[in-house]
Amino acid sequence: LIVRALSFLPFALCLKKLKKILVLFEAHDFFTDLTIRGDVSGPRRRKRYSKIEKTYLPKLDGVICVSEPQKQIYQEYYPKQRFICALTGTKPVGSLLPRERFTYVLGYLGSFDIEKYPLDILIEALSMVQSKRIRLLLAGGRDEKEIRTLRGIVDRFNLFGRVKILPWQNSAEIAALKREIDVGCAILTPTFLNKISSPLKILEYLSAGIPVLATKLDGIKEIITHNRHGYLVENRAEEWAAAIDLIYSNFLRYLKFSKECLEQAKRFSWENRAKKIIEFVRKIEGEQSEQWYETTQ
Repeated sequence: LIVRALSFLPFALCLKKLKKILVLFEAHDFFTDLTIRGDVSGPRRRKRYSKIEKTYLPKLDGVICVSEPQKQIYQEYYPKQRFICALTGTKPVGSLLPRERFTYVLGYLGSFDIEKYPLDILIEALSMVQSKRIRLLLAGGRDEKEIRTLRGIVDRFNLFGRVKILPWQNSAEIAALKREIDVGCAILTPTFLNKISSPLKILEYLSAGIPVLATKLDGIKEIITHNRHGYLVENRAEEWAAAIDLIYSNFLRYLKFSKECLEQAKRFSWENRAKKIIEFVRKIEGEQSEQWYETTQ
């Protein structure tokens, strides 16, 4: 049994005892030590989650982490537990999309929450790039308020006509947008969770062979190699502008990046993720069989 909800762990461990099954937890955050998150005085549920992790994680058969930085943190607090890093999967396209030239469209697919994803920096960077042919497509607004906020930032930098803002898109619409954009952007505020996460938007870009410009964070470095799949930059408008200019300066290099991105997506396919987890489970079964044999002798 693989559980993703912390609140279900007490019931999962009851099933473990009753049905004699393995129970693994797939972690997408970290609550054990709220001081390193910087939100000790946050919502009460975080304190409850912290208590659940401390109580039940040592009793599990294993923990699946979605990034190497997250795994390393957990291992410090639970050195006797088994951990594996298995990034959230993606479904790569069969081959690269045919590209004979740039479309000059940057793309951002995801939340418009400015506090977590500082799109104002990305929009400012667009106003600083050398080529005024380059445009920006933003897709993921949850409501009109978020969209109005971004429109206000676009107006502030006099980018009317160069930024297209769309609401949340379904999977078919996302697939169409990926055919339209040259470069995928993943700009994240360096919060604790963002530092240990493996953003889904990056896997979406890789799945279509789209080179990436992303914030230089530990979790992202596990997926994107600078100057191979795109560029990793600090969250300063001038750095983002320079990276945009650089990736658009050489089409042959861009095509090389695109090929490397698709190969990276294959590495993180759902099939490979499943195989990795199955191997982890079999290893646990083997270890437990050995322990049982030694106990009975």
